Amino acid sequence: MSSNIILSVAVLAALGFILGAGLAYAARAFAITRDPRIDAVLAELPGANCGACGYPGCSGYAEALVIGSALITGCPVSRKEASERIADIIGQEERMNINSDKLISVVKCCGNNNTSARIFNYSGLEDCRAATRFYDGPKKCRHGCLGMGTCISVCPFNAITMSPLKLPVIDRDRCAGCGLCVDACPRQVMVMMPERSGIQVLCNSGEAAKAARQVCSKSCIKCHKCANICPAEAIFFDNGPAKINFDLCTNCGLCVQECPVKCIYETNRG
Repeated sequence: MSSNIILSVAVLAALGFILGAGLAYAARAFAITRDPRIDAVLAELPGANCGACGYPGCSGYAEALVIGSALITGCPVSRKEASERIADIIGQEERMNINSDKLISVVKCCGNNNTSARIFNYSGLEDCRAATRFYDGPKKCRHGCLGMGTCISVCPFNAITMSPLKLPVIDRDRCAGCGLCVDACPRQVMVMMPERSGIQVLCNSGEAAKAARQVCSKSCIKCHKCANICPAEAIFFDNGPAKINFDLCTNCGLCVQECPVKCIYETNRG
C-alpha cells in the first residue's frame, strides 16, 4: 500500500518537473520582447490615463505610437516639447509640424442661477445628463449650462469648480485640454479653445434676440455692436451669437466694454 503511494508521488513529481521544464522552455522560445521605445515614450507622456487619445491609458497610447498606428498629436495633454521628444524616440519625420497652440476648455455660457429663467425646480440626481432626460432640464434656455457639475466629475485634473451661482469655472493653469468635459456635457456648452484666446463670447444660444432674452438676460442679442467696434474686424456672426476669429483678435477688450448684455468676457480676468 505504501509502495503504491510512493510510486504515485514519484510519478506526480516527475510529471510536474517535465511540465514545468516544458513551460519554462516555451516561455523562452515564444517570449515577445517588449520594444524599449515603449517605456521611453511612456516616460514622456503625462501619465493622466484620461483616455482622451482614444487608447486605454498612456501605456496603450505609447504602444500605438511605437507601432505607428497613432498620431503623435493624439494626446491633447502633452505639450509641444514632450511631443518633440517622443518624435525623436520613434523617429517620426513630421515632428516639426506639431501644433504648439494648446487648447483649453471654455464654458460657453454665462447664464447663472440669477440670470437664466427656470421652467421648474429640479430635485433629482445632480447630473446634467440625468436632468436633460427630465423635460430637457429645468432651465428655459435650451442651449445653456445646467450647472449640475457633470464636467467637474469627469475632469481628471481638478481643473473645474462650481461658482456659487452654479456655473463651472475653469482653472486655465490646471486645464490640460483633454476634452473629457466637452464629451460629457449634454448641452455642448463646454468647448475647446486656443489658450491664447483671452476674450470669449460666453453664449451658446442660436435663438433670435427676443426669444433669447426671454430665457436669459445674458444672452447675445446679435446687435453687432461688438463687430462694429472691433478694430481688427475679428468678430463676425453666422446664424447664432457673435464669434471671434482668434487669428485676428488682439485682445484689446473694446468688445467687452461695448457689449450691452455683458456676455463677452476676458477669460483670464481671474
